[in-house]
Amino acid sequence: MNLNKICIIPWNVLRISSNGDCFFCTPNFNEYKLGNIIEQDLKDIYNGEIANQIRKSVLDNQYTYCKTDLCNFGWQVDINQKLPEQFYIPTINSDSSEMCSSISPSIIYFSHDYSCKQKCVFCRDNIKMMSDKNGKLLYDAIYKKILPIINNVKIVEFMGEGEFIDSIYSVNLIKEIIRINPNIKFHLISNGVGLTKEKLEEIGIINNIEKICVSIHAANKNTYKKIFRKDNFDLVMKNLEFLSEWKQEKKLKILQLMFVICSLNYKDIKSFIKLSKKYNAEPSFSIINDSGTDYTKNEYEYNVCLKNNKNYNSFVNIIQSKEVKEYLSYFPNYVKSLKKNNIIDSLKNFFN
Repeated sequence: MNLNKICIIPWNVLRISSNGDCFFCTPNFNEYKLGNIIEQDLKDIYNGEIANQIRKSVLDNQYTYCKTDLCNFGWQVDINQKLPEQFYIPTINSDSSEMCSSISPSIIYFSHDYSCKQKCVFCRDNIKMMSDKNGKLLYDAIYKKILPIINNVKIVEFMGEGEFIDSIYSVNLIKEIIRINPNIKFHLISNGVGLTKEKLEEIGIINNIEKICVSIHAANKNTYKKIFRKDNFDLVMKNLEFLSEWKQEKKLKILQLMFVICSLNYKDIKSFIKLSKKYNAEPSFSIINDSGTDYTKNEYEYNVCLKNNKNYNSFVNIIQSKEVKEYLSYFPNYVKSLKKNNIIDSLKNFFN
């Protein structure tokens, strides 16, 4: 670990999941639950015992609760760096229990609504929409406990578990957030299918968007159809044209294209980087996780990052190629460290 740097997520971010559980970071990188927004007050979650234990491990440069092999430490900052006013940065010798008694999140990740009309192979096998019963319980808690502090929040992100455009609950929440805090900035994660200029104008969010990340996971129609089980590739590309123009006009600060690596799409990595360049976007890569779908049942089949996967060497050749090497900073640390099997390893895999 770099002793002169510190991850600022535990002092700035709150992530809310679909059952009300709250985290600092995505559970893929830090699975320790801070509390539950349905059952507890916000101050008991964000300034509770678990929250402060995680903060202390970061201050001690131990990162005990983090999956450091998967994280690329994109939120680490120099301890002497002056940050924008919306961020809080602790001093290394801070007492975490005293320091956190008065702070509240400046960034909230609403990864809370799993509603989505798509069904990509590593997300879900069936279309899922939040029920009125579950929606009322969760959204009542959000309106009661989160909206009262929304004027102190600088950035909100929608969403990791579903598609915000597909949920009337999320759309109405966005409208209410803007009504309370007209200057708030939004970061949006979307599959891009319904991400049209007309829809964003209808929601009333178009002047508040700072960043958009579009999950594509492919660079051509054939791969896209294998991942999403629908042929919406051309529609997503059309929407990317609008977003790319918007980025060039400086109406959008960050445009990002997301690629979750798996056995179905790893050969598209080089083409995906070219696709990102075409649309004036940053490529972003992550590792697939077991989500309980039929496709993710056998990790050694879908995860090309594992040495026992039959495509492992082919995948490593791709990420070590000249075209990809300069983009390795966009990959998780674990992927950057992968190396080709030697002959003995290859023979073992062959005979096993």
